Amino acid sequence: MPLPQPGLQGVHAADLIEVERCLDVFQQTVALDDAPFAGYKAGLTAPASWSRFGAGEPVRGVLLPQGERIPGRVIIRDPAANMMIELELGFVMGRDVHQMLWRRDNPFRWVAVVIPVIEFPDLAYADTSKVSVVDIVATNVSAAGYLLGTERKTMPVDFSLDAFEVSLERDGERILAASSAGGLGSQRRALHWLMSNVQHFQMPLTSDMVLITGALGGMIAAEPGHYVADFGPLGQLEFTIEAGDRFLRR
Repeated sequence: MPLPQPGLQGVHAADLIEVERCLDVFQQTVALDDAPFAGYKAGLTAPASWSRFGAGEPVRGVLLPQGERIPGRVIIRDPAANMMIELELGFVMGRDVHQMLWRRDNPFRWVAVVIPVIEFPDLAYADTSKVSVVDIVATNVSAAGYLLGTERKTMPVDFSLDAFEVSLERDGERILAASSAGGLGSQRRALHWLMSNVQHFQMPLTSDMVLITGALGGMIAAEPGHYVADFGPLGQLEFTIEAGDRFLRR
């Protein structure tokens, strides 16, 4: 199912009401196609990005099942796409969430396992200098593909999710290193925000959904090569990107 492209580029809204309306348009499109949600993603989690794009908080997108990539398969980069790479942590829900989260609630109560995740956003904007938060939400926060790690740690873990380093190498050269804490400075805080936002829009939060909490260390252009992502206690993820004419082949 193609993402909706409502032609909102260049529109700048001062509040989140217009942004929420755009998100509802996308969610209704998904519902019409009868496509189940695989989970949700947080975007713009670094406070510096809020002012850059005219937002007052992070934004949320939907993960669809067809976006999941199979480990070991070569990923083909469409030359017409603006494909990027992000390192993220993913939280797999262990049970349905039926109650509203309070500020002091620990969101990890509902999580079964934590996993490493590679996301492949597609920044498919004609002019990135004119992108607003409305554009970002209307294009489902650039969601395109994602790769889930096979290393799973049962929650609660016996180490801090905010205190280890993650890194990314391409063809043996380190191109990214960052803290696991993420843009909001805490994985617990990021997950709480994401779950609360989902509930605000009365969207489902059910067992086995995957929630990813935002880029660790920013985005990297998806150049061809062999990549090794190191997530410390969560293990490594390896993948290969090749140039081609098909976007994110499984």
